[in-house]
Amino acid sequence: MLIFDLPEANYFLSGGEIKEKIGIVALGGRPPKQQWLQQLPDWQMLCADKGAEIVLDAGRKVSLLVGDEDSGNNSAYTKVLAEGGIVQKHPADKDFTDLQLLLKEIEKTPCHLLVTGALGGRLDHLQSNLRSLLAYKKVTQKQVLIADGKETLALLFPGELCVVDVKNDTLPKVGVLALAENSVATMDHVKWPMEKMPLNLDNPNTLSNRPFDKEVWAQCDGGKIGFYLCFDEADL
Repeated sequence: MLIFDLPEANYFLSGGEIKEKIGIVALGGRPPKQQWLQQLPDWQMLCADKGAEIVLDAGRKVSLLVGDEDSGNNSAYTKVLAEGGIVQKHPADKDFTDLQLLLKEIEKTPCHLLVTGALGGRLDHLQSNLRSLLAYKKVTQKQVLIADGKETLALLFPGELCVVDVKNDTLPKVGVLALAENSVATMDHVKWPMEKMPLNLDNPNTLSNRPFDKEVWAQCDGGKIGFYLCFDEADL
């Protein structure tokens, strides 16, 4: 299985092997704490516009920066180039988002993704980020995990499993979200377990479940689901 070793938990996802390449995509939404970003493994940093500032402020190098500088600081672009990173600038008036353009570049040599800075902020940005990442996963068949130390969302397609081994004593709230019609999910080691439960987009009631212990898991049995964990509700 593929392992995402993050400060708050280890995430084991089927559909990948331990040694397969993982890239960190940094976006300009709610930033993670610098300490959280500094504690991540030495994976390649791939940034969309303002996401580069988050990475550079944490003292990490950016391998690839794609954007139009409409929300990012020009000094970040200059620093990425000075440190040997690749920069692709696009006009602000364009038909695709910075994330879409970044993902198109990553698709040339696809890898599994840990995505941070994707949550919080504007609702339209959140929706666009989520749909763009689902499209990337569909095309590449790679795993995508959205996380920032406060919240985590694992995108799961049919037959895929995510097992979470929590490192802290405080257990997260968990749930599964239908990301497509006719989705089906299983979740165990929780107060209200689910076994091949049909999920309805019009009845999103599979939220705020409670793990029994530090290991909790969910599986997609049909459609597309998001396995959600909330570790810290402060300032969401």
